[in-house]
Amino acid sequence: RQDQVDTIQHASAELINRLLPGLDDLHKALEHRPKGVDPSWLKGVELSVRKLEDAFGAHGLEAIKSVGARFDPKLHEAVGHEESLEHPEDTVVAELRRGYRIRDRVVRPALVKLARPPALPADADSDRDGTDDQA
Repeated sequence: RQDQVDTIQHASAELINRLLPGLDDLHKALEHRPKGVDPSWLKGVELSVRKLEDAFGAHGLEAIKSVGARFDPKLHEAVGHEESLEHPEDTVVAELRRGYRIRDRVVRPALVKLARPPALPADADSDRDGTDDQA
């Protein structure tokens, strides 16, 4: 019985993973919609996205909350860094692609950028090690 449940969950996760790029494209289309787009067309696309998300949600799919969270290699895939004084090191500051999970299983990790402290200027390094340019 448990083997059947595992097989069904695996097949469901595989199908969802294959469909996620289409959902990504719809999200991008909404984020980068041109000015002057017909409002009724826009509402139709938004409704389609909601219906698709609801259908995925009925199978247990949920988006991984990333921005502002501490980096977790089980949930996130770091693809870059951004210097920041406002965020602690290794805090997710940007999400480049949404990640999803079904219950405790990650279907697709989120692609993220992490905060890191600003680099010190070259002259600050020499001050730190006790040397300076004056002889």
